[in-house]
Amino acid sequence: MRKIEVEQGTIDWHNERFGCITGTRIQNAVGAKWDAKKKAWSLGNTKIQDTLMAEILSERMSENEVNDFTSAAMDRGNELEPFAIKAASEETGMEYTTCGMLTNDIEHFKFSPDAIFEQDGVVVGGLETKCPSGKKHIEYVLDGAIPREYFWQVLGPMILSNEVKWWDFCTYDDRNYERPIMVVRCYRDDHIKLIEEAREQIKEFLAHVEDVHMGLSF
Repeated sequence: MRKIEVEQGTIDWHNERFGCITGTRIQNAVGAKWDAKKKAWSLGNTKIQDTLMAEILSERMSENEVNDFTSAAMDRGNELEPFAIKAASEETGMEYTTCGMLTNDIEHFKFSPDAIFEQDGVVVGGLETKCPSGKKHIEYVLDGAIPREYFWQVLGPMILSNEVKWWDFCTYDDRNYERPIMVVRCYRDDHIKLIEEAREQIKEFLAHVEDVHMGLSF
């Protein structure tokens, strides 16, 4: 795995992401669907994958028009992210650092982490932060687990590289006087089979996207 030195949110960063699988797209790229009865993830749902494929093909065949829409919640999350990282570092004792983007040998698969943790220059862990509403923050704290809507973002770096051994999920609410932060760690060893299956799904998905794109070209 290698780092791409680019500042998140800049035009260069948007260009690096353009037409690629990124953290927020991983769940759709692997076609992941939660089975409530089995309480497990199933992969390879082609309807989910086809929707993402159309989006990626549209990007690759068009000019990059950066969507700069932000909501109040998004603005708050961006503003609080450095404070969430600092609070998580104090909570866990880990010295997280920031990084623009991570990539590997799978072309068009990239990940923009909130923070990383390195040992001897190797990224072995990191942090995904969320700064939700007060009610949602408490729901996460009460559940005490990584929310399903962010599970694939947390698993993403471990799919990207076998060197990554763990990734932390942090929910942070600076308005909460009693429990402003919760950090939950996700370990590679607990999800090895799912990680390997997801990596193969991503390779197959990207190959399919390339084939379809070639068929659409004049």
